[in-house]
Amino acid sequence: IAGVFSTVAAGERIRHFETEIVRPDGLPIPVSLSLAPLIDGEGTILGSVIVARDVTEQHLAQATLAEIDARLEDDEALSHIGSWLWDLRTGAVQWSAEFHRIHAIDPLDFAGTFESYMDLISPLDSERVRAAMTESVHMSRPLDLEYRDVDADQKPRVVRVRAKPTLGSDGKAVGLRGVGQDVTDQAGQH
Repeated sequence: IAGVFSTVAAGERIRHFETEIVRPDGLPIPVSLSLAPLIDGEGTILGSVIVARDVTEQHLAQATLAEIDARLEDDEALSHIGSWLWDLRTGAVQWSAEFHRIHAIDPLDFAGTFESYMDLISPLDSERVRAAMTESVHMSRPLDLEYRDVDADQKPRVVRVRAKPTLGSDGKAVGLRGVGQDVTDQAGQH
């Protein structure tokens, strides 16, 4: 922390430096410090201004979100149902770890775009899926369909997806949020 004070003494500002302070009862508290030099009219540094913000609630919220994410990932792996999101405004497609496993694609090999999603669907189904997803958004209706997917080993797989439109601040559909499951073993039983 001495380096932080010498940086401010040299005339520079520091925003949101995280550290801990210890209360008189010995309990450590995470704080975010913002520091700025206090300079007079001639440019002489007279001292510094320090604003400390208790970020305990923020840290607790982050830990809670991390725990929820871990539980969700575990639940998806146990149920073999993955989740996905398509944001029409940005074209971004986000998949959970389980949805990547269902499609047998490493997350680093997936570009995260609508087109990269369509590229993983069998050519026999891709136009039908593209049209259904687009119509679901434009008509603000739920989506429920199956498509064939072929992995790198050329093993056919049937994936069932269900989704609901996501709404923007104006109430109009701006994408889809859904789940998917490998139903290959069940596909021949319909």
